[in-house]
Amino acid sequence: MSQIYRVQRDKHPDLAFEGDVVARVSSDSRDSWRARWTELELYRTNAGKWVAVTIGRSRVEGETDRHAAVVCENLREVFAALGMGRLARQLYVRAELETPAEWVD
Repeated sequence: MSQIYRVQRDKHPDLAFEGDVVARVSSDSRDSWRARWTELELYRTNAGKWVAVTIGRSRVEGETDRHAAVVCENLREVFAALGMGRLARQLYVRAELETPAEWVD
């Protein structure tokens, strides 16, 4: 069931939209303590667009979390925004998205 989301973006106004969470992943694990890690989120809006979110988290004193969000018209734009790194691929698997064969190692 869709709901209204508001995602934070550094140096830009927050992005508000109505839609659904498709998938979320994190490079942090509950059994290890990391100073910094990344979280990725993917949303599908009711208007049929995608919202790709990257959050750089930090536990380092004096550092703040970094937030970025991109509105994408299609999956090619999602793949361009989030890349094809290990964490992004985990997100795509969790979201049950097929990546183009030429992008996969």
